[in-house]
Amino acid sequence: MKVFPILVLLVLLSIWTANAGPASPTNLLVEYMPSPFLGLDTPTPRFTWTLQHSDRGQTQTAYQILVSKSSSVSVGDVWDSGKVPSSQSTFVPYGGSKALESDTTYYWKVSWWDNKGEASTASSPARFDTAFLSSSDWKAKWIGGYNMLRKEFSVSGDVTRARVYICGVGYYQLFINGAKVGDSQLDPGWTAYPKRSLYVTYDVTSQIKQGANAIGVLLGNGWYGQGWGKPETLLFQLNYVTSSGSQVTIVSDDTWKGDSSPVTYDSVYNGETYDARLEQPGWDSPNFNDGRWSTAKVTSSPGGIISSQKFPPIKIAETRKATKITQPQSGVYVFDFGQNWSGWCGLSVKGQNGTKVQLRHAEFLNHNGNGMIDTSNLRSAKATDVYILKGNSAGEYYTPRFTYHGFRFAELTGYPGTPTADDLVSIHLYSSVKKTGSISFSYGELNQIQHNVQYGQQSNLMSVPTDCDQRDERLGWMGDAQLSAAEALHNFDMGSFYTNFLQLIRDDQGTDGSVTDVVPFVRYGSRPADPAWGAAYPMIVWELYLVNGDVGIVREHYGGVKAWIDLLTSKIDSSGFANFYCYYGDWVPPPPAPRCSCHFTAAFYYLLGLSQLSDMAKVIGNNADATKYSSLYASGVPKFNQAFYSNGKYDIGVQTTNVLPLYLGITPNMTLTVNNLLNSIAAQGTHFDTGIIGTKYIMLVLSDIGRTDVALKMATSVTYPSWAYEFNQGLEADATTLWELWDSPREGPGMNSRNHIMFGSVSHWFYRNLAGITQAPSSAGFSNSVIAPPDANILLNSVLTSVQGSITTQYGVLSSSWTRSGGSQCSEARQYSTLKLSCGPNGGSISKIEFASFGSPLGDCESGYLLDDTCHSPSSRYVVESACLGKEECEIEVHPAIFGPPGPECSSPVRRLHVKALCSAAASFQLDVTIPVNTKSEVHVNKLTYTNVVVTEGSTTVWSNGKYVPGAPGITDAVERNNEIVISAGSGSYKFSVSGTQQFLSEEFKTTAGNSLHVNCPTGLSFSHIKMASYGTEDPADPIECRFTGSSKHVVETLCLGKSSCSILAADSQFDSLCTSKELKKLLRVQYYCS
Repeated sequence: MKVFPILVLLVLLSIWTANAGPASPTNLLVEYMPSPFLGLDTPTPRFTWTLQHSDRGQTQTAYQILVSKSSSVSVGDVWDSGKVPSSQSTFVPYGGSKALESDTTYYWKVSWWDNKGEASTASSPARFDTAFLSSSDWKAKWIGGYNMLRKEFSVSGDVTRARVYICGVGYYQLFINGAKVGDSQLDPGWTAYPKRSLYVTYDVTSQIKQGANAIGVLLGNGWYGQGWGKPETLLFQLNYVTSSGSQVTIVSDDTWKGDSSPVTYDSVYNGETYDARLEQPGWDSPNFNDGRWSTAKVTSSPGGIISSQKFPPIKIAETRKATKITQPQSGVYVFDFGQNWSGWCGLSVKGQNGTKVQLRHAEFLNHNGNGMIDTSNLRSAKATDVYILKGNSAGEYYTPRFTYHGFRFAELTGYPGTPTADDLVSIHLYSSVKKTGSISFSYGELNQIQHNVQYGQQSNLMSVPTDCDQRDERLGWMGDAQLSAAEALHNFDMGSFYTNFLQLIRDDQGTDGSVTDVVPFVRYGSRPADPAWGAAYPMIVWELYLVNGDVGIVREHYGGVKAWIDLLTSKIDSSGFANFYCYYGDWVPPPPAPRCSCHFTAAFYYLLGLSQLSDMAKVIGNNADATKYSSLYASGVPKFNQAFYSNGKYDIGVQTTNVLPLYLGITPNMTLTVNNLLNSIAAQGTHFDTGIIGTKYIMLVLSDIGRTDVALKMATSVTYPSWAYEFNQGLEADATTLWELWDSPREGPGMNSRNHIMFGSVSHWFYRNLAGITQAPSSAGFSNSVIAPPDANILLNSVLTSVQGSITTQYGVLSSSWTRSGGSQCSEARQYSTLKLSCGPNGGSISKIEFASFGSPLGDCESGYLLDDTCHSPSSRYVVESACLGKEECEIEVHPAIFGPPGPECSSPVRRLHVKALCSAAASFQLDVTIPVNTKSEVHVNKLTYTNVVVTEGSTTVWSNGKYVPGAPGITDAVERNNEIVISAGSGSYKFSVSGTQQFLSEEFKTTAGNSLHVNCPTGLSFSHIKMASYGTEDPADPIECRFTGSSKHVVETLCLGKSSCSILAADSQFDSLCTSKELKKLLRVQYYCS
């Protein structure tokens, strides 16, 4: 008998058994915050956990929560929920009969049962600490008069638990026994100080020792001094427990001592001056001689409520060295860190006592080429830090404490010696929300846009969502906040951050229901807010519900949102839609495009707010209000159209005025409005004429009407105005964040930030329409997700060959990753980068180069590229063929030295290489999907141009012969819908691929204007996909509105899809052409698939 193989088998079986079934829950959260969570001041917190299971298609059928004061949580001595039959694994409210106590540590764990009735083991214990649940818990007094405060005290016995509760406004830094407490910066988060201040909780058990102890606090002006002009003040309370059970409290009062700190000047806008000669070593340690210090003064409070800071603090996130150091003038050194962001510099220096080193910060260099930084767009903000050396022979290191800057470049003067890249580094800080979204593309320009959105968003999360990070503003503009909310929630864990911001909105809300343009309300803006800016209140509430499934936030703010919408109703009833009050409208469209009426955008947001409020009422079960506001919306639609729609167009007929009614679905003639939109886009050369509002909605609307191809062309355009233009313009350093203006380098300095997030809404479209991650209309929190990659136009005929996207929902990671292999492959890259060309994992090798041009070629992958003879390198095809033919993939360095000059008449500042190749294998498609446990998904697999479609998951067929084939675990059904196979799937990871018989592809048909084009499919087939349709002239010298008619494809699809033959009249009236010339020769060109 062979014992050893049997033992191995038993061991493997035991390992498999241990990993099978429901796993212990992970990622335990309390009110969005991970363990250990310090500072809970909510008496009924909500619990969330993530589930994992070895099987597909799993849901939770029951859970059990234990809450205890014991770290082992062997029993639920505070709360044992028992086995609760429920699928709810997010936002489960505390249900214990014992009320939670202030200043107490609690531990909790959870277990769950799957849909087979099998139980998991319990999770590892998680911890949360309550702060002060009642204002009476505060024993401390507000003190001030000095920006450096200290207190010594003595401890008898070993300390078993110690918590600090501190509010230092504007900002503070806390030290105990000579060491800084915590790694947060610029605490606490700023508020409307007459209404509310925030305190922070620290676990300092390890820092309090038996015997003598000392507390030190530095205070800075922060926003309390900047916006409200008040002196710094402190509220401090230390509660500790000794091993003997003694409970002791140390509070801020007139027993504290105060003095002036080495921070001799600090301003959020202007910077900080630090005189190291004024340091007092040991001031924050025990036994320091503070005999010359003064008694701290008991002062009045800032006013209002003091509540716990329950969102991620500002922290240092990243450090970079300079990519380039120049010396444009004697003694002046300019550091280019290669990335624009929010933060400060870290300075290493050695020199004589009294040496003054100065740092100035900027986003760009002077355009005159002198190499000096340009600070003109900072307006009055000086953004200058000064460090005065104490003369330490070992060297000194300095970072600011109570300011921050927005910068890519730093100017260093007064430095003793010649600085190196090690002597000055750039440090990025922002509210430390976790990055929860990830998306990447085969096309590099989209990756750079996503990069710019990410860093732009991070830079403008500074305890509130700000507009910019560099000039004398940096405020919580509500317009910027509402436009970026969906994007931010897909990229970051924004739940607790937005919960705090919504509280600030409500703090500033007037008794009449009015909200303000800026929150906290200081320096700028109006009350009541422009309706498009005030839309942030309902928008953020609703987006938090949609993305996170947070019903509690809807309940909490329903009354406030309702009061705001009721105020707008009263105003619009008085003024009418056409004269509805407004201030800003579709802010900053690209010159020379006109801005549409702000009455139009205000009225749009009123209708949108009514719709959102009605939906909120349904969510919380208020059916009467749901009916009321739905009726108001229904009655408002004809009033909106009467006010703004005439002669077949809205307002002045720009893209925004077409897009917004299409988004709401309220146009009297949808086909006409769609044609107007597409023609408007074509008239701009497939570019934007939108400001911040229209830009958010135009991408979503284009995809919703089936024109993701147009949206993608706009997103990938490298010419003005576009996102990619910002890092392809050649006028200043490539943008690494988003600009405030479409053409910032050509505009004046007054309002011209290079780090604004208000155009960042495109990132939401990336996830929604390129990765295809969305959810069913009745779903919230992605409990019923929809994975729907773009249509065949994108999958087969675009520069995109792959997209990988994922978001971390409250249930876990939801991902969609698609790849096209074989067939035609397009790729583009700019000068001095690398072009990558690949046939994909199943696409064979590169068999033909159909087009290659280094210069400034025209056209696109779908319609075909065209040479720009004035800007084309003749060696382009040869270089690409030499590098790529016969290979599965290749890389080409895009450099003039390789391709040669692109022609003497080429004036393009940024040249590009465009390539279209043919692979030896036919086009194929793979879609990889991950669906979290306790959720389900509808997965859309495109049929591409195949008939007799077969869809497989792994090696298992799920669709064949026109019907669903059961058998794949986790998959319950599949149906054919339009050009897709829609698969119903439960939790788990899946790999779908599609194959079949290639559809019939027609030749290209054309006819001249005034004639009808008759096209047919072979017997038994019908039109399934219009590959190309174009109505216009072919001469590049003709006006752009004559060369392109944006509605061409839409018109042909409307006339032909689903039919076996159709007739199309080639006429201006048919295609709503904007071309006024009657002499130019126009053609209608069509190519199509039949199946």
